[in-house]
Amino acid sequence: MKNEEKILRVTYKKKIRDYNYERIIVDLKNSKNIIALSKENEIFYNLYKDLLTNDFMFYFHQGTKSYFIKRKLIAQIWKRKDLISFGDLFYTVEEPPQKRKNLVAPLRLVVVFSGNDVKNYYNPNIGVRCFTKNYPTLQNVVLKNTIVMRIMDLNLSHGSHYINTDNYPHFEDDVQGAIRAVIERYDINKEDVVLYGANKGGTGAFYHSMLGDYKSLSIEPIISILDRKSLLQDNYFLKGLRKDSLLSDLLELDKQEFRYKKMVIGSPVIPFNYDMYGQLKNENINIIDVLDNAIDEEGEVYPETIAEQTTFINNLLLESNEYKRKVQELKGLSEILK
Repeated sequence: MKNEEKILRVTYKKKIRDYNYERIIVDLKNSKNIIALSKENEIFYNLYKDLLTNDFMFYFHQGTKSYFIKRKLIAQIWKRKDLISFGDLFYTVEEPPQKRKNLVAPLRLVVVFSGNDVKNYYNPNIGVRCFTKNYPTLQNVVLKNTIVMRIMDLNLSHGSHYINTDNYPHFEDDVQGAIRAVIERYDINKEDVVLYGANKGGTGAFYHSMLGDYKSLSIEPIISILDRKSLLQDNYFLKGLRKDSLLSDLLELDKQEFRYKKMVIGSPVIPFNYDMYGQLKNENINIIDVLDNAIDEEGEVYPETIAEQTTFINNLLLESNEYKRKVQELKGLSEILK
């Protein structure tokens, strides 16, 4: 197949019957992109869902045309030089700058799972829409000698919360494998690793910390989309493409004996998902209730608890036996030098 034959050009009125292409360009006859029009008109919504179902991702809009590419070919369009691939996903690694290094402390890792970014909801750029840089100053406030790894939620329209879907059935394996790859590359002890995220990123951090038994801090993780306002409108185009609830999976994982602590920040004022993760009884799962008059609806827990998040992440890192061992070594050395 020649390069030109790998691209399908159609108008929105024409039913796509063959998805055996690398890219599809749809003329919407409108300056708004496919996401914006999908919120206004069922014809565009159904068109977009069909493209997502067939593993195409929206990556560019110009004039009246929205451009789509097969998810597995996303690497062809990246202009960023900081992205590292593992399987079908991409991530970045921020090593501590010189002033944030500590040669007598263990090397640490915080893995950040991207949350939703309302400001960039309609952005055609996948690297922006699916890869929100939550807590951009994290490197400056965590303990010294900490590497920050950020994983892209590269699936469907705005991500699938780092959960397997029919079109990407090994997403979870890729996430676990990417984390292990960074741990091995930098020779980091598992007890010096913390998974972190809020909302859909909180889902990823919490679920994958249970799946791989890592320490984690999750803020308001979305366990089920069944009672979310967005379900009726399918705001993130997940309906029918990803399991609605993760509760049964989490309850099954909850039967394990975990070695590492998982912390969840939530508010009883927002009961639906709060009541769901409240059903998990493992002694290594700690739910932190936040009572704040500034919090009265979903999505407000994350921005109102930044100070608490920093404290908990650092506390999880300080609980490391490797760290305690190094402290004892220094104490022993100081005794010898007296």
